[in-house]
Parts: sequence; structure tokens; C-alpha cells
Amino acid sequence: MQEERRREKKKIINKILQVVRENHTFFVSSHNRPDGDSIGAQLALGSFLKRLGKAVHIANRDPVPAVYQFLPHSSDIHTTEKVRKDFDVAFILDCSDVQRLGNIIDLKNRVKIIINMDHHEDCELFGDYNYVDPEASSVAEELYELFQDSHSGMTEEEALDLYVGILTDTGRFQEANASPRSHEIVAELIKKGVHPQIVAQNVYEARTLAGVKLLSLTLNTLAVTAFGKIAHLFITQDMYKESGGREEEVEGFVNFARDVRGVEVGLLFRETTLPHQFKVSMRSKGKIDVSKIARLFGGGGHRNAAGCTIQGTVEEVKQKIVNAISAEVK
Repeated sequence: MQEERRREKKKIINKILQVVRENHTFFVSSHNRPDGDSIGAQLALGSFLKRLGKAVHIANRDPVPAVYQFLPHSSDIHTTEKVRKDFDVAFILDCSDVQRLGNIIDLKNRVKIIINMDHHEDCELFGDYNYVDPEASSVAEELYELFQDSHSGMTEEEALDLYVGILTDTGRFQEANASPRSHEIVAELIKKGVHPQIVAQNVYEARTLAGVKLLSLTLNTLAVTAFGKIAHLFITQDMYKESGGREEEVEGFVNFARDVRGVEVGLLFRETTLPHQFKVSMRSKGKIDVSKIARLFGGGGHRNAAGCTIQGTVEEVKQKIVNAISAEVK
């Protein structure tokens, strides 16, 4: 079975590389509210394509979070509501479904070939070519394999981009998706010149004062339920205003709920600017598949990290999610 998967992966990589060789204009994008994997993957892929003499346009609906702006050429990622150019090829990265792009481009009429690269188990195969590997820790890891098979080498900046993608999507290598292969790849990226300490300082040790104040307010909402198996946190719009913190600064807050001893699932409920709408982040220690819970509410993700958006009052939303998870708690 493993050998068959390797052959299939090689086959799709070779097809993608053929598409790259035969075309000239490329559009690269990822999901809204981009994270470390989507930003790192877009920058690495953009650089790779440009080295091959391709014309590349990278764009997202939401801006690059401040924490990732230390990455070289991060300003090359445009922020726009709509791209109105035509392209030979679109690389859509880290999107389990095409809706997560936020309708940034008319793929049907402005793109000849769609390449879908993702690592979510529930990914919709919306591309003309689908490189979807649920065993990969991240799209950055998938891109490493593609770069290797291209025999085009890798720059130090590309190695840094891929390292950030793998680092952040494995939760600092603490999640179950940090496989032996992930660590082998990271070792090679470090040999290319990546400095883990410097990356950690930029990604994890650069909170703003407002962001820390927001974290303080958030931790004050901590509550534990389901006989100590579920812990949850809340962030309201008033808390953003009081602290001055931004939505992009809440990455990692949910882990404080999961980190409580005895807790199996940590939850973070974030009030959006729309009435009675909450974004829910879920983190599991492994026994409970939170992607299954997220899918019940139109979301998705991985076994240990998932999310969804849900309508209702604070109490209604909390009750729906906690009830669904409680049914899985043994």
C-alpha cells in the first residue's frame, strides 16, 4: 500500500512539473486568513516558478499576517478582493474546498489549468490536477517533494519559507502530523541555511503588547466542562476593542485550553463582526477526531486541529459544539 501511494505521488508530481514546463503565466493563491503554511508555500512556489522563467502573480483575499512579514519577498503577495487577469495555470494551495479562496478569481473563465495542492483528508478534488496527500504535514512538505523531483535545486530563501510552513502546521513539531519524513525534510532545510532560533523568535516570540493584553482577557474566560475533558475560551468584539489586539494575533490561543491537564479537547470561540456568528477553533490531544466534529457544522481540518463557523448566541454556539464533542468523550 505504501509503495502504491509513493508511485501515485510521483505520478502526479511529474504531471504537475510537465504543466509547469509547458506553460508561462501562473496564478498562486491560498485560503482566506492565511497561516504560516499557506504563506510559506506561496512564497516558495512563487520563487521556484520565477527561477524557471515563469510570470507569477500571488494574491490572497487577506493580508500577510505581521508575524510572517519577516519572510523575504512577503510583499510580493498581493491583497485584493478580485483578480481580473487571465492565466495559463492556477496553483491553489492548502484549500480543502475552493470556497476557501473567497472568490478571489473566476477560475472557470480566467484559468486554463487548475492545480490543487492540499493535505487535508476531506479535500474536494476540484483541480484538473490534484496533489492531495493527507500523510503530509503541510503543503510546504508537499512542495519540498515537488522541488526535489524537479531537480532544479532550492534557494536558502525557499528553504526558509518551507521550514516556516512545516514548523507552524505541525505546532512546533508537537502535533501527530510531524512524521519521520517531516523531520527528515526539516533537517535538509536547516542544512540549506535555515536558523531555527531566528525563525522561532520571529514567529513565536514577537507578540505585540496589545496581543498579550488580548490573551490576558481571553484566558479570563477559561472554563472546563464534560468532567474536565473539554476546556473553552471566548473572544468577543469588545475584547478586541479593549485590548487593541487584532484577529490575526489569536493564533495559538486555543492551545492554552487544550494544555489544561486532563483536557482532551480545547476550544476557542471568536465572535465575528457579523451578528450572532462565531468562528470555532478546535484542538485535540489525539483521542477525539475534531475534524469530524467540525464537518458536522460545515467546517473541516485535521484529526487534532480543525475549525468551523457557526451561527447563534454565545450560549447556543457553546452548547452545540460541547454537546457534539461530549458525545465522543469516553
